[in-house]
Amino acid sequence: MPVVTWWEGVRNSAVVVLIQVNESECSPPTCTCIPKDKECYIRNYQFELDDDKMNNSLGTHDFDYYFVITVTNNAMLQTQTTFQVTVDASPPLPGHVHDSLPGETDTDYQQDVIIQASWEGFFDRESGVMFYLVAITQECLTLEIMASTGNDSFRTNTTSTYVTWEAPHPGTYYCTVVAFNRALEPSEPVCSDGVTVDTTPPVLREVVVDNAHYKPGLLQDGEGNVWMVDRNGYRYPAPTCGNRSREVDDIELWPLLQPLNSSVDPKDIDDSDCHVYEPLSTKAYLSQDNKLTVHWYGQDQESDIYDYEVGLSSTESPDVPDVLPFISTNSRPHFSTYHPNLGEGKQFYLVIRAINRAQMATTKVLGPYIVDVTPPTFSGQIKVSLEQQDKQQMLVGRWEEDAFFETDGDDALITYEFAVGHSPGSSEVHPFTPLPATGNDLCNVTFPPVCVSVPVSSLDWQLHGTHTYYLSVRVENTAGLSLVASSGPYVHVIDLPSRGVVMEVSDAQREASVFGHEGDIDFQNTTEELHCEWRGFSHPHLTVTYQVGVGTTPGADDVITFADAGIETHFSWTHLQLQRFQMYYVTVIALTEAGNTSVTSDGVRVVLDDDVINGTNVYDGQECNAPGYNITFSHHAGFPYGDCAEDINYQASTTAVGAHWSITDDIRPFVRHIEWSLQREDVINGATVWEQVTDFRNVQLSPEATWTSLSLTSGDKYRSVLRLCHTAGCFKPLFSDGFRVLHDPPIPGQITDISYNSTAGVLTFTWERFTHGHMTPGSDSYMLGYEWTLTSEMSSRPAKHGDVILPWQAIGHPTQTGSKLTCTVTFDHPLDFTHCLRLLVRGYNKAGLSSSSSRDVINCDTDNPADFSTPIVIDAVGEYDQLSSNKTSDIFLETNQRWSSPDKEFTPASTKLSAVWPTLRHGLYNWKVISADSIRHWAYVTSQHALRYSDYECDSPEVLACGTSKDNFVNVPGLQLHHGRRYHICIHADRTVLQFETFEQTLAEVDTCSNGITVDLTPPLPGQVWINRRDRDFQTSVSELYVFWDSFVDVEEHGMSSHHSGIQKYELAIGSSPSGVDIQDFRDQGVTNMAAVHNLHLQQGHTYYATIRATDYVGFSVTSVSQGVTIDVTAPMVTDAKIDVGGRYHLSTSSVTARWDGVFLDPESGISHYEWSVGSGPGHADIMPFTRTESEEAVSDPALDLQLQEGHAYYVSVKAYNGAGLSVIAVSWPTVVESSPPEPGVVYDGVPSAHHQDADFQVR
Repeated sequence: MPVVTWWEGVRNSAVVVLIQVNESECSPPTCTCIPKDKECYIRNYQFELDDDKMNNSLGTHDFDYYFVITVTNNAMLQTQTTFQVTVDASPPLPGHVHDSLPGETDTDYQQDVIIQASWEGFFDRESGVMFYLVAITQECLTLEIMASTGNDSFRTNTTSTYVTWEAPHPGTYYCTVVAFNRALEPSEPVCSDGVTVDTTPPVLREVVVDNAHYKPGLLQDGEGNVWMVDRNGYRYPAPTCGNRSREVDDIELWPLLQPLNSSVDPKDIDDSDCHVYEPLSTKAYLSQDNKLTVHWYGQDQESDIYDYEVGLSSTESPDVPDVLPFISTNSRPHFSTYHPNLGEGKQFYLVIRAINRAQMATTKVLGPYIVDVTPPTFSGQIKVSLEQQDKQQMLVGRWEEDAFFETDGDDALITYEFAVGHSPGSSEVHPFTPLPATGNDLCNVTFPPVCVSVPVSSLDWQLHGTHTYYLSVRVENTAGLSLVASSGPYVHVIDLPSRGVVMEVSDAQREASVFGHEGDIDFQNTTEELHCEWRGFSHPHLTVTYQVGVGTTPGADDVITFADAGIETHFSWTHLQLQRFQMYYVTVIALTEAGNTSVTSDGVRVVLDDDVINGTNVYDGQECNAPGYNITFSHHAGFPYGDCAEDINYQASTTAVGAHWSITDDIRPFVRHIEWSLQREDVINGATVWEQVTDFRNVQLSPEATWTSLSLTSGDKYRSVLRLCHTAGCFKPLFSDGFRVLHDPPIPGQITDISYNSTAGVLTFTWERFTHGHMTPGSDSYMLGYEWTLTSEMSSRPAKHGDVILPWQAIGHPTQTGSKLTCTVTFDHPLDFTHCLRLLVRGYNKAGLSSSSSRDVINCDTDNPADFSTPIVIDAVGEYDQLSSNKTSDIFLETNQRWSSPDKEFTPASTKLSAVWPTLRHGLYNWKVISADSIRHWAYVTSQHALRYSDYECDSPEVLACGTSKDNFVNVPGLQLHHGRRYHICIHADRTVLQFETFEQTLAEVDTCSNGITVDLTPPLPGQVWINRRDRDFQTSVSELYVFWDSFVDVEEHGMSSHHSGIQKYELAIGSSPSGVDIQDFRDQGVTNMAAVHNLHLQQGHTYYATIRATDYVGFSVTSVSQGVTIDVTAPMVTDAKIDVGGRYHLSTSSVTARWDGVFLDPESGISHYEWSVGSGPGHADIMPFTRTESEEAVSDPALDLQLQEGHAYYVSVKAYNGAGLSVIAVSWPTVVESSPPEPGVVYDGVPSAHHQDADFQVR
């Protein structure tokens, strides 16, 4: 019979159970029976503590109690066991619950019905957490109600730290977790912050595009409701016009026009009005170019709107907008952008995407929208007459049927209005009013209308004698753009002037008017014709007739004798034989019965058009007057991107082109202005032709000019075309030698062969020429040059191009073999392949863009260990302590384990050095830490005198520490390491014999040192960063940026590093604010002093900054930000202010004073300086050349007599240059030289009489 006894550590034993049962009374597994007499005994026992037999029957929290149990069988054999019971009376500490799987970010919104929850931080110090009670419901629960859950909730017990459950329907769900310890004590319930399941997309409606106009039309929604859409895109009910409507899927996209009074409809359409309207066109018109502003209403009831995205597409596809990619509005229901491609005639679709917080999206495509900023066009004239209709005076205006028309031909002219005023376009006499709906005998009603008649009695003011009136017609198109065309002056009574002016004119050349009259020409380009006009000859009562002649001197007729012109005020001669460069004068005689008056012109000189002119050179590119680039570019032995050139042959920009030219002094007097255009080279049937890219632009007399906002093609060749012009025409065009656009970096050629002769220290490598996609293979004409360097993979996180060891070396004259180039380099010291060394070849094209190609010097994946000389002692660095400056953790290496990290060259630690020697098996090592300025023991090169352990004694000043180690590694703490200094760990091991079972192995003596490690305790010192040139804060190109920077300085300044620079890599970012990365995030540039960023889409008026981040080999980094460069592709604006030259008349013949306060404005780059001139015509400089000034007022040089002519008109021309070098010209009103006093008259005594009798006496 079995006997079970137990006792606690503080009491005697007691018999717990003494039980004997028969086999029939119980069965396994409850009982076990023995063969003898079929006796059975119970296997499962339990006991209860007897308070009377215990010193203390109550346990104490967090105490351990031990129970000893002895079991005795019938053979009196015993077995004894002890088990421990811990009293735990405290519940577990609560943790945190997340709506996500472990390790993932907490989720607040999702569209998936699978709920995922996890928890952490539940803790019970005494007995630990046994399991968790978890419930997912639509509210946070208490422990009491967690046991009861419905069909739409979840409850479980689990030992895991996460659960997953499929929710029955959308909504917000919370996960409540209670932890139980092994004493079954529950923690406080902890609830997550909840996750919302949203399976419905957001709603988009009521889209309003500013400056968008529609042709009014009808729409029908899916429920059959009919709506009228007005010109601004707002809808209102039109229930009676269903048969003329167009059905749409989503009527809510059109905003509803709200009535001013809620009880009254905003508009009302009768059945009779329906025939006027058609189904709403799918097209809308945008009356503003390059800018788009959109408003809308978005809503999501479940999870709210997370963001909106807006894009512009050339098609109705909502997926990938190609005009403007999707741009976030930062959850704002409106969007505004400036886009240079939204120009006249551009058609695009507006794509709006609404995204809720569950990342469900709704996309709407609207359009097409057509940019129309061109108002209607008027060709012809409006003729005005005063006529009679039923004894009533009618003012009648008439024009041709096609006089008003749309240049686009896509949208119609909608409204016509007329007005009458005292000046063109004014309406003082009669306001703008729609044309009458009914016609009369003088004017019939047609469409389009061709006339208008209005009774004089209906005008707001009566017509007055000798007054001038103008009839104006205003037309408006679908895009809301209007044009006002005015008639010529209608004068009730005309008073002619009494004295006239004679001038030469040309039908082919129209000079600027002076005080409302046609201007006089000074040059003409024909020898066969001569034309003249005159004005101002009149008599208040008599008819005036004229005679006109031509001579080589004023008043003479030695060329053409005087001939009668009748009452005409113009005369022409043909079939003449005039001489080149000869001056001719026209004399007009005005004849009346009272006498004759003779007036002579100021003359005209004959200059033939398209003459060849020599001595003028045209250069591509901006004028070269800036300092060079290379100042502190230490990463390149020879910087490949040199100074600016007088004439460029290549450029990277596809949006801006510059040119400059020089004109010899002997032909400058014949040049009144310069015209410039751009041509592109093309080959047709093997012949080279040049096609126009731009029209000719008048650049006045500027020595340089810039085209902006172009769209050039990479790979094409362009040239500048220059025309030097006089007032009658232009000389033969001049051409630059052209330039080619290289907007993309070269395609790198593969390094096809590389060999290294370790004996001679010679490296020979061959590579394929770098090419461009638009070049003939094998041609190298586009490449500026190549450079090379060596890189290693020293760090565990090497830079993009590897860890650069040497400065970039220019490849001067490589050997050419077909399409391959070969270069041979001789090193001062043989290379030591302690690391994987790679050759890096970089090629620059002549536009300054570069690319690289690389290859291992010796195959780093080789299986032959003889190819590499891995050092015996490897410098190692522990993990950097982010909380403690300049501290690292210890390293550790198991015996006979491989060391996977590369040999370290730098350490951020100031007190500790570490090293490993994984290949040794001696078992006992002596080590030293050595440092001295005289030691030149580097990585990557084979030293002539290798550093050894035995070179210095432990008490030498060069030795910082000594010691022994049985391990294959050492950590040396407590050192005083200095920034920039190099340290070596050396080891020595005696000759050792290892005994094995069947053989013995002799290990040779070891006396060696590591390659050394340089201490780097500080981040790099930043260098200056700039864009383009140091002194340029503006640029005109929007497609690329050239960024330069001085070399950042790190530990290499101490001269104790294997690398030429302590900088591992530079990274470049471009932003619209200092340190910003919104244009381009940080990109690895390797170790260099320059980067060309291309394929950009920079915006007019925006300022951009380049940020360079330099990271050293221990991970320290520093940034430097460039000056801002503002994009300015527009010349300064000319305001309504005028150049002040002192009035209409000028009193001096020798000098001129001018002021131009507020005439020019440039909001992007400001005004840099001005140039002003005096000339006989607008923009001319034939009297005084353009002179630079920074002021807004100027006086001509007192030492220079301008020799202005009496009675002649002169102009002051001012050119304003902005910071980007773009200029605009403004011209003053003409000022007439009037330096002589009035001629004296006659004074008579007495009363006036018809015969002007003078009285000598009088009575009183």
